[in-house]
Amino acid sequence: MASSEPVPAPARTRREPPRFRRVTVTGVRRISPRLVRITLSGSELDGLVIDEPAASVRLLFPASPTAELVMPAWNGNEFLLPDGRRPIIRTFTPRRADAATRELDVDVVLHGDGRASEWAAQEFPS
Repeated sequence: MASSEPVPAPARTRREPPRFRRVTVTGVRRISPRLVRITLSGSELDGLVIDEPAASVRLLFPASPTAELVMPAWNGNEFLLPDGRRPIIRTFTPRRADAATRELDVDVVLHGDGRASEWAAQEFPS
């Protein structure tokens, strides 16, 4: 005799995303009053390939502008911080990627509140 109880779906394990790469902000250019182009650079961009028109990159942000950046761990389904919280990650379309100079440009809309908007609006060290 068959059971009438629904069978739960097996937990789905997602493909592990590409690793995070540590970068430094090396350029900030105001494109319009509400759009900033951020240039990111660093040796960890070595080997980064942006080869699709609809490619995207994710940026990991600290919990607050003054907090240290904590690298999350992949648990098979999502990234989690050591304390179990979800990290602040935002997805951007790369504007320019230059393998020779190890640079990546992303455009960020300044819209007030929001971690990425606050980050892009800050004064970066020269």
